[in-house]
Amino acid sequence: MPSFPAPSGQQQQQQQQQQLQQNVDEIKQFLEGRYVSAAEAFWRLFAFAMHAMQPHVMRLPVHLENGQQITFAADALPEDIANQPLPATKLTAYFALNTSLREAAVDAEVWAERAAAAAEGCDPDSPQATAAAEAAAAAAAALAAAKQYTYQDVCRGYTWDGSGKQWRARKQRRCALPVGRMYLCSPAAGERYFLRLLLTTVKGACSFEELRTVGGVMCSLYQDAAAQLGLFQDGQVCVSPALHLGQASIE
Repeated sequence: MPSFPAPSGQQQQQQQQQQLQQNVDEIKQFLEGRYVSAAEAFWRLFAFAMHAMQPHVMRLPVHLENGQQITFAADALPEDIANQPLPATKLTAYFALNTSLREAAVDAEVWAERAAAAAEGCDPDSPQATAAAEAAAAAAAALAAAKQYTYQDVCRGYTWDGSGKQWRARKQRRCALPVGRMYLCSPAAGERYFLRLLLTTVKGACSFEELRTVGGVMCSLYQDAAAQLGLFQDGQVCVSPALHLGQASIE
């Protein structure tokens, strides 16, 4: 019978460590070694919320005109993909919301003008004069609502309807209103970066073209519009400290 030398103490220790490493069940160790206090057990048995985040942060996409992301089947034909309608996004829905608010403001102004014409020459305390004053106040309120929010602040007055792809007026005012945060764009993104810069400043824009319009003249580039608004000058982005965007150099 051949004889084998007995393993040394160091070899035995190494073999034991290898066996332990092979048989370690971390999940079993966690379940067996975890301690659940009475308070935590009570909380979990009643299915109370384990965490919360306030205020809620809403992510807002930023894309150029007709630059939405689309999905299609792998076997879809190129013609079908090209003819596929572009989906509505939070940005395009923001433009649609401002358009409807502006149309409501125009209607309110027309009604106020009619009420003022009907109340002309009447006693200031007459029902016609009262109606004219109320119509004028409603028109002013509608116009203010149409230009109240920038894109990143629209979630403070409206909630996003994901199924209908539209912004709806907020019915309940929470203690902590949500905070809108647009996706970050590097200066290397070019026009999309300046589009994002304009969206932080311009209120009540109804379209991409209106964002590029300054003083009644539509600029060809978002960068030109930002420069005319004083947001971009000499290769530096100049923004209000309240926006917490800092300065970025444009190469």
